[in-house]
Amino acid sequence: MPARADIDPVDMPKGLLPGLCLVDVVADERRYVYRLVGTADAEVRGYDPTGKSVIEGFFGPSVDDVLANYARVVSDRAPHIDPQHFVELPAAM
Repeated sequence: MPARADIDPVDMPKGLLPGLCLVDVVADERRYVYRLVGTADAEVRGYDPTGKSVIEGFFGPSVDDVLANYARVVSDRAPHIDPQHFVELPAAM
């Protein structure tokens, strides 16, 4: 997988950055840590989990589902799309 040094946000199309989420694989009990959570992703979540472990700030049907998806990316060293469906909540009026 690309290292953080391989990713320069300046080179990305502007519309992509707000939905981007970068996760570090760390060598401790946290296992996965949110390095960067884009503004659109944070808005859907209702908070910004940047700097937190995935266990603390996951967004999905369950922590086990989310961790399994990250484990699959690490083991396969390839992108993965979670088949779980999410429903976008309407904006507050």
